[in-house]
Amino acid sequence: MAIQAGFAMDSMSRMNNNRALLGKKAPFEILKANGFIKTTGEKFNLKKLTPVQKRLMRMKVNSYRKTEKKKLILTSALTLLITTVVIVMSIQLTKLIF
Repeated sequence: MAIQAGFAMDSMSRMNNNRALLGKKAPFEILKANGFIKTTGEKFNLKKLTPVQKRLMRMKVNSYRKTEKKKLILTSALTLLITTVVIVMSIQLTKLIF
């Protein structure tokens, strides 16, 4: 009986501690403060813009996304190419040695 009461008290204290964590910073904010997550890009304030300015901002954001996507595709392709060349060269080298 005492073991079950201890288990219940332990679970209640864990729930209270978890509730206390809700008011604290989110895990991602803590990681960002520690420097593990690097923020990229720009933050825009779109609340006080006219429709024309909003359209221009959307165009800027879309062009930024397109350039980032192109960079990602280019780096992925180069990485794939380099790894393929290294693997093929290592196979050729092992055939030459043995």
